[in-house]
Amino acid sequence: MKRILKTTFLVLAAAIFRVDDSHSQQWTKLNTVSPPPGRRHATAIHDPQSNRMILFGGATEGGTMNDVWSLALATLTWSNITPAGGNTPAPRFGHTAIYDRQNHRMIVWSGQGSGFYNDAWAFDLTTHTWQELTASGVKPNQRYGSAAVYDPVNHSLIIAAGFTDAGRFNDTQSLRLASNEWVNLTPAGAKPVPRCLHTASYDAMRRRMMLYAGQSSGALNDFWAFDLEQNRWSEVSAAGTPPEKRNGHTAVYLPAQRAMMIFGGTGASLYNDVWVLENIAVGVKDDVHLPLRIALHQNYPNPFNPSTTIRFAVDRESLVTLQVFDLFGRIVATLADERLPAGTFTRAWNARGLPSGPYYYRLRANGSSQTRMLILLK
Repeated sequence: MKRILKTTFLVLAAAIFRVDDSHSQQWTKLNTVSPPPGRRHATAIHDPQSNRMILFGGATEGGTMNDVWSLALATLTWSNITPAGGNTPAPRFGHTAIYDRQNHRMIVWSGQGSGFYNDAWAFDLTTHTWQELTASGVKPNQRYGSAAVYDPVNHSLIIAAGFTDAGRFNDTQSLRLASNEWVNLTPAGAKPVPRCLHTASYDAMRRRMMLYAGQSSGALNDFWAFDLEQNRWSEVSAAGTPPEKRNGHTAVYLPAQRAMMIFGGTGASLYNDVWVLENIAVGVKDDVHLPLRIALHQNYPNPFNPSTTIRFAVDRESLVTLQVFDLFGRIVATLADERLPAGTFTRAWNARGLPSGPYYYRLRANGSSQTRMLILLK
């Protein structure tokens, strides 16, 4: 069955991200099977071992939820994996979640339901069971609308800001998962204004928490970075055009593809759609002196079955590699690995024998790289 892919384009400001002049980052809407009810202020993580997105809680038209859903990224099929019994978190929205890679579990913190929460829970991604974590140290205030990332260096949940009926916060705190101990990281000096309903992601290249926008006395569009080595905030700036306006959506990061996937939220209505932002570029400090200009174009046709063509260009002679990856980051095809002169080139790829689903193709040349998504539909 053919799926209609709606596309729009996101161009990030050069102050933060470098994007080749001939190449735009691209949003792609994925038509999924058996999605959960539309909701706002849910949260999600990426489970790399099973190649799926795990969704928890949020507010639907029918009320506040504590259900758990799994989206298989290979088939784009949703499954309800809510435990049938046992100890479970109270229904909530506006909570945070991270993937604990050491223990293969989802860690959920805070949120709002019958009241505000500052409890921590672990969802085992193998057994699909919940366990409440009893933490030592001084807990952060109860809140909703916070944001969190996982810091693999200290095996920690890092949270920033949020809201209660007492007002908004701009603190930064850490739950050390090895000891279940809270540590206040709030620095002196410059930091974001108190806020809630913002988003955050982890920059592994520089070990930073990247915090974007949210709500204070009104909507915000500022961008901040928290250096986890120096416990220091610094403000940066960015601009972009996302899908339809919304808040309370959730997002996961796919590191092998440098891609961001978002689900749901509220705007003109409650959404249950899934979008992917491809080819998230690296920081300008890393490649401001790149010696080579390259261009990687969208494959055609897309979606395809089983063959498609990829076009790319380099501005001078260089060693060029063009490879296709699955969502686990495994190489499934190498279409070019050779020295090429300046010019524009095409390569055909036949995906016969591979399962349907999204794949990524990456062009590399002399330290430069670009990545795009393609969809195999059989």
